Amino acid sequence: MSKEQPPRSQVRRKKDELVREAGLPDGLALQVARGHIELSEAVKILADRERVERLVRRHELNRSLATQVVRGDVSLDEVLERLRRETHLATHVQTSILSQAAADGAPRVFGLPGQRLVRACVTSLDTYGVQLQPDGPDGAPAGGLGETHKLQFKFGTTSTDLDAVRGVIDRNPERFGPAEPVVRPQDRYRCSDKRLFSWLDARAEIEVTTLEGDVVRGTLNWIGRWEISMAVAEDVELVVFRHAIANVSGGRWDSGKED
Repeated sequence: MSKEQPPRSQVRRKKDELVREAGLPDGLALQVARGHIELSEAVKILADRERVERLVRRHELNRSLATQVVRGDVSLDEVLERLRRETHLATHVQTSILSQAAADGAPRVFGLPGQRLVRACVTSLDTYGVQLQPDGPDGAPAGGLGETHKLQFKFGTTSTDLDAVRGVIDRNPERFGPAEPVVRPQDRYRCSDKRLFSWLDARAEIEVTTLEGDVVRGTLNWIGRWEISMAVAEDVELVVFRHAIANVSGGRWDSGKED
């Protein structure tokens, strides 16, 4: 048997009382007055709605995502980290030290195969090739520079002090030595943007090792599609090319060893 409904006049009086005494909106008060939900459930619904609105205002979440947070389907910390990550990656997806060097014409120090450090300017840039012009008498290795394939670049920095750059690079004796670039993207070392951003967001120190055994430690400045930028010393920002990476790890180090 269906539950007998109370008279309309009684429902109306109960609804008005709930609006006045409990502060419920008309819709929720009417459902309680009709016996469709309990007062405690209506109060929770109202509280959840208010929490959703606070999240929308405070964190600029869309209402659907804020509702998932209030329901407990996802954590607020995870949502906010994801939004920060998406914003960061959208900002830096095309950031490149090569593009910056080509645009401003200023010299950089680049790491090339064979543990070579060169100080040079980027005079032109296309999809795969970079035209390098040596800067100063000690800027070019034997044989000069000229056209260089992008896969030959291991890292670069805005610093023009070769000794300062050498000072922030250690060597992994197990990997030290020439190594051919990995041509196929699917064969390269994979470190997800999510993992990298978790380190950037926490300002955690990381260690990056290149295919030739160059080891640098520092904190991340930005993450791009092809490169990652690291603060490795007070005045040295090192941009490591992702195609040249053999390993990335997070943690704290003492004499080159992870705790």
